Amino acid sequence: MPRLALLETAVAVLGVLLFVGVFRYYKGLSYLLEAMQWVPATLLLVGGGPLEDELRAQADGLGLAERVRFVGRVSDKDLPAYYHAADLFVLPSCERSEAYGLAQLRFHDLFARGSLSVPGVYPTYVAD
Repeated sequence: MPRLALLETAVAVLGVLLFVGVFRYYKGLSYLLEAMQWVPATLLLVGGGPLEDELRAQADGLGLAERVRFVGRVSDKDLPAYYHAADLFVLPSCERSEAYGLAQLRFHDLFARGSLSVPGVYPTYVAD
């Protein structure tokens, strides 16, 4: 199956996308918001940080206020519920200054302990 067809298939089944982390430039959230213009899904942004006001303004300016939800910080106890609710966990980090996301480590920890299951396999795309 060609890559574009795989991408179209993945996008067609998306319902809820989830990002967990601190809102900093190296997380790539501005790129994620730009991409959300073409993704028929709801985006949950769990966390907060220095770029929150700027990201809220960007989401509003792009007409995404109804599909992008700024959840705020979530306790470790409640975080698994957000992972379970999501159809896709996204880490749009695009800068070398992002060495290793702790949210990714937390996801893998929950998965390894059997707290999370992956209902399907989605293709991964990395662009230069």
